Amino acid sequence: MSTDNGNHALLDNALEYVAVGLSIIPTRGKKAACLWKKYQRERPSPETVLKLFNRPNITGLAVVLGPASGGLACRDFDVQAAYDQWATAHPDLAQSLPTVQTARGQHVYFRAPGASGIQKLPDGELRCSGGICLLPPSLHPEGPTYRWQNPLPDGSLPILDPVQAGFTSSPPYLVGKCHTDTQIHRHTGAPV
Repeated sequence: MSTDNGNHALLDNALEYVAVGLSIIPTRGKKAACLWKKYQRERPSPETVLKLFNRPNITGLAVVLGPASGGLACRDFDVQAAYDQWATAHPDLAQSLPTVQTARGQHVYFRAPGASGIQKLPDGELRCSGGICLLPPSLHPEGPTYRWQNPLPDGSLPILDPVQAGFTSSPPYLVGKCHTDTQIHRHTGAPV
């Protein structure tokens, strides 16, 4: 199968990410370009990745957060000042955790096995199982290309408590036990 639609760099990166244990899907803009629910449970094979990225108009790739990616979670800082404040308060984490420069701020990656859901914050989100995040070299709809500020490590990522790591100031409902059966109130973020 050939990828003659200009997706070579994305495909190469997708295959590298899958090889290090991440569940990867193609995107158009910031939206999934395929049905991706099953990739929350299992990583796509290299053959499946080839098929997924052989679609037209693919502009990026996303990691599926949660179990299929080893419990991967992401603190999405949409406000640069918030990231800077966090990095000043947690310099060791800011220097060591994989971090992606986005159009508005940073995505900081860590592991939080068992955590699920997306917690909306005033300056971004805490995304766990059930979410996706664009990875380099994806093209943001506003033009910038996502790039690694701190690359993925050769080994595994640390398991962190999001509160202790300074990613959220209050214990989120989503950390700890997986809440796949719990419905969340869309305005308060509390379990219903």
